[in-house]
Amino acid sequence: GALLVGPALPTLAGRIALVGSSALGLADRVATPLEASMAGVTVHAAALDGMLRALDGYAPPTPSGHLLAGWLVLSTLALWWAIARWRRLRAIAAVLGGALTVWAALAIWVVHTHAPVAISPALWSYACLLGLFLPIEWSAAQARLRARTRLLSRYLARPVLDELLARDNDDPLLPARAEISVLIADLQDYTRITANSTLEEAAALTRQFLDCLTRPVLEGRGTLDSYTGDGLIAFWGAPIATPDHADQALQAALDMAQAVARLNEARHQQGRFALRVRIGLASGPALVGDLGTPFRSTYTAVGPAVNLAARLQQAAREMDCDILVCGETARAVRRHRLRPLGDIELHGLAAVTVFTPQDTGYGQTQGPDDRFRPRLAKPA
Repeated sequence: GALLVGPALPTLAGRIALVGSSALGLADRVATPLEASMAGVTVHAAALDGMLRALDGYAPPTPSGHLLAGWLVLSTLALWWAIARWRRLRAIAAVLGGALTVWAALAIWVVHTHAPVAISPALWSYACLLGLFLPIEWSAAQARLRARTRLLSRYLARPVLDELLARDNDDPLLPARAEISVLIADLQDYTRITANSTLEEAAALTRQFLDCLTRPVLEGRGTLDSYTGDGLIAFWGAPIATPDHADQALQAALDMAQAVARLNEARHQQGRFALRVRIGLASGPALVGDLGTPFRSTYTAVGPAVNLAARLQQAAREMDCDILVCGETARAVRRHRLRPLGDIELHGLAAVTVFTPQDTGYGQTQGPDDRFRPRLAKPA
C-alpha cells in the first residue's frame, strides 16, 4: 500500500499525546462509576482534560453551597410546620416525600458536576426530626386514643365502640352535623312513688328502672347521651351514621316498654304497684360531638329534634300514652306500623302530628286528657 508522508500525517504540534494500552491482557483496566472496566489511559486523559479546562478558566455550572443550605433550612421548617399543623403521619409523610424528592434532584446535580458541596446534612436533619417526632407522636396518639375510648365507652356499647375505633375516620368527638333520632324516656310520677320510700329503696327502684331503659339502648346500637334522674336521653345515627336510625330508636322504645312490663310482673308478685314509662321520639338534624368544657368532656347532641323529643315525652303523660312519635320519625320508619293520633299543641312549638306504635300492645292511648285530645290527622 501507499505510505502517507508529509502534510498528510496529523500534526501533534502544540498537543499532548498520552500513550497507553487498552488490551485486556495488559491489565491496565480500572473500574469507574461509568463503566466496570475502563482503560487506565482513558481515565488519565479525562483527568488531564479537566485540569486543562480549569487552566483555561472553564468551569461547569455547579450548585452553590448556599442553595443546598437554603433548601435544608426551608425543608426543615416545612417539616416542622407539618408536624405542628397536622400531627398526622400521612400528611407529614407527604411533606417529607416532597422534600426528599427535591433533595435527590440536588444530590444528583452535585454528584454529576463534582461540586465540593456536602449533600448528607439534609438527610441527617430529616432523620433527627422524625426520630424526635415519631416517639412523641406515638405517645400522644396513644394518650388521645385512651382518652377517647374512656369517654365514648360511657355512651356506646362495646361492639359499637370497637367498630368506631377501627375506622380510619376523623376524630368522632369533633362536633359535626348528623341526622339522628332522639329518644327521651322518663318514669311517670317518680316523686309520688318514692315519697314514702327510704333512700335505699328509692335508689334500688331507680337502678331497676334505668336498667330497663339502658339495655335496649346499648343492645340496639344506640348512644346513651345522659341520665336524667329517673330517665334517660339516647340517640341513633351518631357517631356511626345509620340510614335506619328511626327504626332502631323505635325498636328500643318498644323493648323498653316490654322490659318495664316484665319488671311490673315481678313487682306485682311482691305486692307493689306498677310503673309506667313515658317515651318521646323525634328525628332531625343535630350537632353531635364533645360539647363539654375544659373542665369536663361530654358527648351529646343539640338541636330541634332533642327539644321536640322532650316535649313529646311530657305530652305522653297527658295523653296517657307510653310512646309518642313525631311525624318526621314516622315518615322514616320502615319496619314498624304506626297509628296517627292527630295534631297536638306543644309548649313553645307549633301544632305537631303525633303517632304511636300499633304493632304491639304498648303505646296505645287510654282516654287522653281533654287539653291534649287529638284532632283527626291524615295518616303519614
